Amino acid sequence: LDQQAPVTRATAGRGFADGGKSKHKGAEISIGYDIARAMGSFNSLVIGGTFTYTDAQFGDNGVTENRAGEPINSVLNNQLPYSPKVMINNYVSLNLHNGLGVRVSGNYIGKQFTERDNIIIPSSNGTTGQLDARYLLDGNLYYTLKKKYTFNIAGKNLTNSRAIVTRHAQGIRVALDR
Repeated sequence: LDQQAPVTRATAGRGFADGGKSKHKGAEISIGYDIARAMGSFNSLVIGGTFTYTDAQFGDNGVTENRAGEPINSVLNNQLPYSPKVMINNYVSLNLHNGLGVRVSGNYIGKQFTERDNIIIPSSNGTTGQLDARYLLDGNLYYTLKKKYTFNIAGKNLTNSRAIVTRHAQGIRVALDR
């Protein structure tokens, strides 16, 4: 898939950037299996998940310019910002025949760059630098009444992991607290 990337702010506000074209390729696989039903139970114990691989790069004509219009460097074949190569979602869900259920799910997002120059080492002010991979764990308790109404209580980030999820001129943003 080829796309035209829009004109955006360059790294750390050093002018504007013509994104040029971008190249995207990837694949996704999903699987789920109900262990309890396979064994003849009235209850359900499902284990499943998805794996996504994405390779999104700047294509031709990706040149960063300073305010005077002078080229700073080419970003040809650099990874697109906020486009991790690997994402994994997994879950275990127990549904009892009386309507009660519990689900625990995890979300892994691979390392990613926050700007077009693919800077790895974070800057002292936090506006540039690679984001580390992160894994967040969530949970749900729910009850389904008369197969018609479902009541749900959810907990996000159960391990209270601290992860930087974005960097920009306003500073670092972290993942949700528990």
